Amino acid sequence: MEVLPLSAYIPCLVLQENLLMNDVAQEIKNRLDIVALISEKIRLKKSGKNWTGLCPFHQDKHPSFTVSSEMGRYRCWSCGASGDIFNWLMEMEKLDFPQALEILAARTGVEIAKGKQNRTGKAELEHIMSEAQSFFVNALSKNTAAKKYLEDRKFPQEIIAKWGLGFAPDVGDALSFHLKKQQLSLSHAKDLYLVEKDSRGGYYDRFKGRITFPILGYRGNIIAYGGRVIGKGMPKYINSSDTPLFHKRDNLYGFYQAKDAIIESDCALLVEGYSDVIRCHQYGFTNAVASLGTAFTENQAQQLKKWCSKVIIIYDSDDAGIKATQKAAEILVDVGLFVKIVHLTKGDDPDSILIKEGKEKLAEYIAQAIHYVAYKIELLKNEQDPDSPVFWNTAYQLLRECTDPLVLEQQIIHLSSLHPGLNDAMAARDAIRKKVLELKKQDSKSVEKSVKTSFAYAAPGRIKKRIYHPYETVVFAALQREDTFMAALDICKHSEWFITKAGTITSAEIYRYCDKKNISCVNSEVLSNLSDDRVKKVLEELYFTYESPIHLQSVKDAGEKLRSKWEKNQLSSLRSAAKNDDSSLAEISNRLKSISKSTKSSGPVA
Repeated sequence: MEVLPLSAYIPCLVLQENLLMNDVAQEIKNRLDIVALISEKIRLKKSGKNWTGLCPFHQDKHPSFTVSSEMGRYRCWSCGASGDIFNWLMEMEKLDFPQALEILAARTGVEIAKGKQNRTGKAELEHIMSEAQSFFVNALSKNTAAKKYLEDRKFPQEIIAKWGLGFAPDVGDALSFHLKKQQLSLSHAKDLYLVEKDSRGGYYDRFKGRITFPILGYRGNIIAYGGRVIGKGMPKYINSSDTPLFHKRDNLYGFYQAKDAIIESDCALLVEGYSDVIRCHQYGFTNAVASLGTAFTENQAQQLKKWCSKVIIIYDSDDAGIKATQKAAEILVDVGLFVKIVHLTKGDDPDSILIKEGKEKLAEYIAQAIHYVAYKIELLKNEQDPDSPVFWNTAYQLLRECTDPLVLEQQIIHLSSLHPGLNDAMAARDAIRKKVLELKKQDSKSVEKSVKTSFAYAAPGRIKKRIYHPYETVVFAALQREDTFMAALDICKHSEWFITKAGTITSAEIYRYCDKKNISCVNSEVLSNLSDDRVKKVLEELYFTYESPIHLQSVKDAGEKLRSKWEKNQLSSLRSAAKNDDSSLAEISNRLKSISKSTKSSGPVA
């Protein structure tokens, strides 16, 4: 099924103010076919009532990924990945639920009503940012000094346009005047760090006299700005502070543009500045990103970890750059990323290298990047005497924390030539290796208890597919169809009729949720709201795999067989208890005969 562009979707439906978020999500599901959404990323082939393809969540060689348009859900029978359209987008784009909801709401034309003030407030803030961008771009086209600055920096027009570079005129209130003319709130513009109040109660522009660098959010919308002065003013760079649209510690400059390249290469290049990022992309290093004028944060590291397993840091090699490199590397290693570091010639940065020496030179630097542990040991050699206890205590600690066996062995070999007590290289390597293994064993013992505890709370394994009696299977399968739902739900009301423990639990859970609710069938929304995860999992498997036709009479027959089996068991138990009561035994026997006749006459289960 073809998915139309956003402009082709029906006009936005404004939902009532008191509409629950579940209703918003369900409205989006009603409008967007999961097969159409998933087909944008992987090739699906029709197979019976479902669609199948190669699973994108593991190395799948044989199609094990199933998508059900009827249920609005996907499932991989190999790795276990499953979910609906929101889970799909969250997994593929590494978003949280509110972000996925916002994107799919915009795509399907459903407006998320969070109260009139909040709804219009965010829209107005985004409109102000968009209007500011138009103003900055237009101002750049008219300012000779700003255009010459970018020309001198060797930024071609196509790069300027691609990255949305602009200029804030060196006039105190040019943007303020423009926004006011457009009847936009200057108070909101102040909240967005575009303008500031002066002592007389008026407003002046934050970025005046600067080249503007728009910072994009996860939807490609402008959420903040950086500004670089074109003259000799200070500070050289200023950046938006935190605003209702932007949190500096959570975002990376260039991430929206670099995301696809980061995924493809499983690696991000972390550089320092706006110009470094743009220049890297201009020369083909399209996985480059930068922190936003502040120290690198754990939140930014976690953002990168969602998309890749490796990061190469290319910061300046001055004292400040070295300190920033160490700090960023420590944060990245702590969140579990593999980190390498490029050591540039002092005074160079990616921007200057690419301009002066070209793409090949930066590629050469990147190829020579060294592991974080090797980088730390090189710095240690410059700071401490290799004959001192301080040097070796620090070196052993670095080796102790190294998780890459190849890097560890390389550094043991490298350090063996510096060993203060052993001149023989092999003996020195053995001594260092032995010490490191002892330290690692201590670490293993210290975590052994916590590891055992975590296994104690591990989730149960996959439930076997065939856990229902065939009669129960017919009833549960009938719940997903509108024409047989009520008959099946009436049977589920009697959970005591069900033969298996799983059937008893499932019927009780289904009836508990569906009773007295305006529900016409058990669909993905109902499944997601069930409280028992075991029931969710088994019913999802059943609905994906059940191919037999379901008729109303089949459901009624299955219910009657379940009832009669239950009643027969009950009466048998009573007969055992009434061995010495002839009148009770006769009554029970007659009842058993009538049950047997009704069971035989009710026909086979389809």
